[in-house]
Amino acid sequence: MKKIIIPVISAAFMIAGCKGGATKDADGKIGVSSEADANNIIGYTNDALEVLKSYNNFAGDKVKYYDELEKAWSQKESYNGFDGIDNLWTVKKEADHVFNSIPDALGDEKKFFTDSIGKYRSLYRQFSSQDSTLELYIKAEDFKDDNYSKGKDLINKQFEIYPQLVSLRESIDAKIETVADAAEEVALKNSPIKDEYKFAKTDLATFKKVANMIVDNEKYTDADLASIDSAYNSLAASIAKNAAVDKTNLTKESKLDSYNDLYKKLNEQSLILKSVIRDIKETKKLTDSDNTTVTNAYNSAISSYNSWVN
Repeated sequence: MKKIIIPVISAAFMIAGCKGGATKDADGKIGVSSEADANNIIGYTNDALEVLKSYNNFAGDKVKYYDELEKAWSQKESYNGFDGIDNLWTVKKEADHVFNSIPDALGDEKKFFTDSIGKYRSLYRQFSSQDSTLELYIKAEDFKDDNYSKGKDLINKQFEIYPQLVSLRESIDAKIETVADAAEEVALKNSPIKDEYKFAKTDLATFKKVANMIVDNEKYTDADLASIDSAYNSLAASIAKNAAVDKTNLTKESKLDSYNDLYKKLNEQSLILKSVIRDIKETKKLTDSDNTTVTNAYNSAISSYNSWVN
């Protein structure tokens, strides 16, 4: 399967206010009319990011399992490898919110979320149902009766659904970035550390960009590596600059420690990216180990970012 990092940036700025709605101006730009709506939109989109991340991660583990299972079956062998840990119960409350309580505060964008989230839920239910059928098929060893025919058919159907889940999640995440940006403008309007929030979000977005540039290719040209180098150098310079901002307002808002921790982590994880870049300069290719290293570095950066904004 293609090596990818799925965007999972999230933020949480929960601010109370009065009633309003998300709209579009004459240029099509999304606007949020109150802090209450900003609060509702950010809360909903945070949950959507977390739920879809959890669901796709579990489905991804299953697909890796199916791949190994199919390889074993092609050689008439059994396979008892890892098939993923179902931790979806940990986001049960958030899933109920995401699937059943799309907020009116999204205004004109509510239809997009209603349609896309509904389609995602339907696809995932189909994926889950077929997985359960496959599990029973394996337990009953029915493959001994049909020479793996039904099992392989089920696996192929899962292989068809999974990319749709990935694509749909990417589409929803892209929309979330748009509506969340508009909501955050309102939520942060009166914050004395609004600039620091923007610095952190921008640096994490750049981190994601560099990480994706690294894993988007399995082999690299000199031009690819030059582009990655340039993007990485910009990231490193921005991290250094924003780590050294005046900390007066951060101290007043009791956010100094979390900001410092974030930038310490961003620096540490960016150095991991640098190490991987050094390796691929030598080999001109990306290994599975490199892909895992980059993904873990990015996820670690996200965890620190979420601690900072909460």
